[in-house]
Amino acid sequence: MDRGADGKVFYGWWIVAACFMTMFCTFGIVYNCNGMFIVPVTEDMGFTRQQMGMNSTIISSMMMIVSLFAGKIFKRFNVKMVMRVGAICLIAGYASYSLAQSLYMFYASSVLVGLGLACTSTLPISIIINSWFNLKRGTAMGIASTGSGIGGMVLNQVAGKLIPAVGWRQSYLMLAGLMCIVILPCVFFIIKKDPAEIGLEPFGGVGRIVTNAQEDGLTLSEAAKTKKFWIFIGILVVNAIATGGVVQNLVPYISELGYSYSFGAIMASLNMASLAAGKFLLGNLYDRKGARFSTVCSCTCSALAMGSMILASLFMPSFGLMLLCSGLGCAFGSTGIPILVRMVFGNKDYSSIYGISNFASNLGGALSPLIIGRLFDVTGTYKTGFSLFCGLSVCAACAFFALLSERKSSKTQAA
Repeated sequence: MDRGADGKVFYGWWIVAACFMTMFCTFGIVYNCNGMFIVPVTEDMGFTRQQMGMNSTIISSMMMIVSLFAGKIFKRFNVKMVMRVGAICLIAGYASYSLAQSLYMFYASSVLVGLGLACTSTLPISIIINSWFNLKRGTAMGIASTGSGIGGMVLNQVAGKLIPAVGWRQSYLMLAGLMCIVILPCVFFIIKKDPAEIGLEPFGGVGRIVTNAQEDGLTLSEAAKTKKFWIFIGILVVNAIATGGVVQNLVPYISELGYSYSFGAIMASLNMASLAAGKFLLGNLYDRKGARFSTVCSCTCSALAMGSMILASLFMPSFGLMLLCSGLGCAFGSTGIPILVRMVFGNKDYSSIYGISNFASNLGGALSPLIIGRLFDVTGTYKTGFSLFCGLSVCAACAFFALLSERKSSKTQAA
């Protein structure tokens, strides 16, 4: 563990630990445990899969709205205060799922959950880590975002036992209680806006690295005038549509293949373990191998995971390849995007550009359950959706390779 000048552990790593626990109980519950509720809720309430999938779309839409105005929000308000208000909204919204008596009550709860999730998870966490680290930023972001995967791994098992034992309503309420116990201490007492708040410097110092980022960076308005920016945004939408296919539909797909609910819970937990490892590995890859290799590797793994899901209907061991690949593939949204934004567009207007990038990713995330839910309702199988998403991942890998090659070529010419 890296230490400061006084010999103590650098406080930024405590920030990373708090962000890890926050991700554990935000994304780890809201997104990564969502698949556990699809079958029991739809069977009990009589919803279709597409109607239930609309909850994820609403959550993503709320996150999109917050992301769209992220630059203004985080310039005007202290990021800690935003996280505190967001945590309260998230906990209240998630607990209210337990009281829902109709589809529209679910949707109303999802609005609150989406707003709270946007203000407590990847968006503010990436801004905080960007402020605390000039070196090992990829590793720090990878560790923090790993929380969602480990949270999903652990809490899928918890939800898998709770739902049959106490019902889905009490399960929602108990998971909301866990959020309260874990998230509130992190955002109220541990997380600090930046090193200056407690008289420290960012890890790696404030010298050449920061200066270069400021000189090379673009404002949002400058970036929006470039073709590179809009290609980047378009790829993020496509990639998010594709990667949204595995995590939230794994358990229903396993049920479609005729396996038990408990086996689905085990596979979901293993997939979350893969995601946790993938986020840590991807963060290290960005620090060690650079943007192009790491990004293309992530997208390729996503395509392989989708292909393995399809093959699993004929050859069960294909689930093993899916578990190996899905973690690195699905890690891109929370780990790769914030790193790429700073690498490609600099640090001058990071919060605004990352906000728009996060908007694009959430747009893809909002479309993903609608697309695969609709295809399931029409065809009666998830395989059609997985085939489409596999192709989209391949397209994203090729597009990122070209875009990041162009960036490397531009730097070489400038030198």
